[in-house]
Amino acid sequence: MTVVDQGARAESEEVRKYATVLEWATRAGFIVLTVSFASYLAGWLPDEVAPDLTVELWRQPVGNYLARTGTIPGWHWLTMLDHGDAACLLGIALLCSASVAATVAVAPIYARRRSFLFVAFCVLEAGVLVLAASGVLVKGG
Repeated sequence: MTVVDQGARAESEEVRKYATVLEWATRAGFIVLTVSFASYLAGWLPDEVAPDLTVELWRQPVGNYLARTGTIPGWHWLTMLDHGDAACLLGIALLCSASVAATVAVAPIYARRRSFLFVAFCVLEAGVLVLAASGVLVKGG
């Protein structure tokens, strides 16, 4: 086996791992989003904001939405997952975080190979994405 063959085989391991985790995280997010949205529209879960009012408020600036609905901005939606409109956000959050999960999943492969620069890149990328999503860097966040 040549060095090129070994490199291709090693590369495909992390590519397969990244793709597999990304696929399953995306599927999970899509399923949660679909089920929660269907539950919201069907009225199986109570809502904080009625679907017809939500459609009307989507055309408005976010400040109007927050004022008219009494919604608390930020991560408060996590405390309201028993409501259909907030439960939909969980599916969106899962979809948005799928790449973070996939990036973290390949870090052990790089660590096993002693490719610590790639491990650092994985950890830094995941950290930056989580920090950005946290809202800590936003004024008043």
